[in-house]
Amino acid sequence: MKKPTILVAEDDSSIRKLIYNLLKDNYEVLLTADGLEAKECYERHAERIEAVITDVQMPGLNGAQLAEWLRQRGRPVTIILMSGDTGEIEVEHLLRQERVTRLH
Repeated sequence: MKKPTILVAEDDSSIRKLIYNLLKDNYEVLLTADGLEAKECYERHAERIEAVITDVQMPGLNGAQLAEWLRQRGRPVTIILMSGDTGEIEVEHLLRQERVTRLH
């Protein structure tokens, strides 16, 4: 049986590894180190990605920007924003959208 696919965007390699180890038994996990890399990966594998887990604070394209870009693609995908602190990045408008949630 084919595993569901989750795309992970996280700039901290130790957290990426932790997420991978937590999910690998039940999901196919695509790891990316930032939002730009996640966009490229999503464009290559969009048809099979069911969920995206993204850190909110990342260099370049942050998690909120990635989530907004994903929402505009038109294909429904669950987006999980995670962060200990979102700092100056506004995510409240995203959380009002269907299929978007936040982990602290």
